[in-house]
Amino acid sequence: MESTVKTTRALGLMSGTSMDGIDAALVDIMEHGNNRLEVQQIVAETYPYDRRLQEDLHNLCSGGRLTVEQLCDLDDRVAEAFADTAVAVMEKEATRPELIGSHGQTVFHRPPEHTETGGTRLGYSVQLGRGAVIAKRTGVVVVNDFRKADIEVGGQGAPLVPMVDWLLITDPRLTRACQNIGGIGNVTYLPQNGKHDQVLGFDTGPGNVLIDMAARLLFNTPHDDGGRLARGGRIHTPLVEKWSFSRSGLPSPQGESCTLRSIYKTGSKTADPYS
Repeated sequence: MESTVKTTRALGLMSGTSMDGIDAALVDIMEHGNNRLEVQQIVAETYPYDRRLQEDLHNLCSGGRLTVEQLCDLDDRVAEAFADTAVAVMEKEATRPELIGSHGQTVFHRPPEHTETGGTRLGYSVQLGRGAVIAKRTGVVVVNDFRKADIEVGGQGAPLVPMVDWLLITDPRLTRACQNIGGIGNVTYLPQNGKHDQVLGFDTGPGNVLIDMAARLLFNTPHDDGGRLARGGRIHTPLVEKWSFSRSGLPSPQGESCTLRSIYKTGSKTADPYS
């Protein structure tokens, strides 16, 4: 006897730590029972930020100061960009999803941490692009604020993918590790036929965020396309040692790339992270 399969059409919206635009994925999610999912991709596209918005986001995450009113205005612009993307996908595919999941744009992330007095410093995470604007524009239920909810129940707020990895690619015979290299790298450990409470996930350190930063500052290009610039260079060992997280005393890689941008003072090509 075949089990009942429940299918939900959903639209996912995400802008990562590279801040190059909004990734949109329209998918059908099929629930087969036994906590196992199958996802069928309908369309996946990236909608670039306009240059001014991208510059303002980078400036904020590089230590730029804004008034509360200016921050609210930036939130409006990000929300409108996300809503525009959702509407564009729905019109292009002539479909209406049952729900929209929108991560927004992270501009600050501080996981909980233990204090020297034995207490715990509360975690905090800020994503611009509030879901209410997207819901108003599309008329579709929007799920958002994923990181805050994870922090409030004791999580780090990052990475968010381990449970999805567990649902989609856990294997009954093989133990797997899934490495994602985005703005910040993260890994999910999936033990053979593991249960949800056996899954491990953690950030592994900077990914593309510092590479993109160097490409912009040194070569006036948004990223190193295909690694061409890197392949044409040579390793500067003294500089690598100076900037090494293992020796510098900088914060752990659990902070988001906005923290990294502030540490490396991205406003100047000659910035010294130890000044």
